[in-house]
Amino acid sequence: MIRRAILTYLLVCLSSFAVVVNLAAADGGRVALVIGNADYKGERLANPLNDAASIANTLRRLGFRVEMLTNASRRQMSEAINQFGNKLKSNEVGFFYFSGHGAQVSGENYLFPIDAQVDNERDIKYATVHIGEVLDAMADAKNSVNIVIIDACRNNPFARSWRSGTRGLAPIHAAKGMIIAYSTAPGNLASDGPAGGNSPFMKHLMSQMLIPGLPVEQVFKKVRRDVQSETGGKQMPWESSSLIGDFSFNPAGKVAAPPADIIPSPRPSFSASSPSPAPPSIVGIWHWKTHSPFVGERTATINADGTCKLSDGQSGTWNLPGGDINRIKFVWSGIWVHDMTLSPDGISMSGKNNLGVRVTARKQSGS
Repeated sequence: MIRRAILTYLLVCLSSFAVVVNLAAADGGRVALVIGNADYKGERLANPLNDAASIANTLRRLGFRVEMLTNASRRQMSEAINQFGNKLKSNEVGFFYFSGHGAQVSGENYLFPIDAQVDNERDIKYATVHIGEVLDAMADAKNSVNIVIIDACRNNPFARSWRSGTRGLAPIHAAKGMIIAYSTAPGNLASDGPAGGNSPFMKHLMSQMLIPGLPVEQVFKKVRRDVQSETGGKQMPWESSSLIGDFSFNPAGKVAAPPADIIPSPRPSFSASSPSPAPPSIVGIWHWKTHSPFVGERTATINADGTCKLSDGQSGTWNLPGGDINRIKFVWSGIWVHDMTLSPDGISMSGKNNLGVRVTARKQSGS
């Protein structure tokens, strides 16, 4: 009887494994390179690191193998792009995302590493990464679908002494099987968004990517509508597409998506210089639960000095918005915001994260 039960269990496991493999083969592999540059000399951008981390996490949920770089040098960017191209295979989907500074010179687009030294337009070819490096790496792989997103249309701080007064980036015509998306229209500037959160473009992109079965063309169309509405028409995302086949980020609803209308605007992150007196009952060990099948239950250690840590290794900070001791804002890894309300008895908390997912906590021990 025991041997039969074990055999049955193994057959079930093998059947499940075969189903997973077949689904992966039918859907093709998914490979992504995400780069977020913020710490430029003389100017630090507010949100490229947050945006890069957010899109990387979303892509992983959607089955992508993700390589992420932050505050990368020119050499690091070029090496990562070459490796990215080498990883792509004929039946796979390639996804490239860059957030940071970018500029156009003579109709050519360049992405800025953090070590860029650009005193004039002549320097740009030798100090930055030409977008062609990315497009060539993807085209050489001859894979089925390539998606390129350039969120680099912020004001160019290096252009003060340039002859050209051209703003934003130049349009690129997508090669066969490729879609190229900009956070704003060619020649225009994009909003970086509130410090510690996500840009308007990224916030709406993530929510639309998770909608089950939504074709990629419709994803960008809806993002354009939402960003234009949020910015009062000042920012209009744009894309060029030569896709032939169909592609959806979340086919058949493999990933549960929160309704778009409950996703709040990102909130600013906690500043260590802000005083945050600890409510007597919050310090201690808490059982922390994010009501999502992809996160689940963890343990949170909350300290009186405004720091905290989850059992999965994420470190965080917390503060009291407006000095209200019954409301506590947690920011984990500089990305995930949990806006929680403390119960009158001080032993439980409840709230939502910045994707609108319900979060609850109950105290296990502490003062």
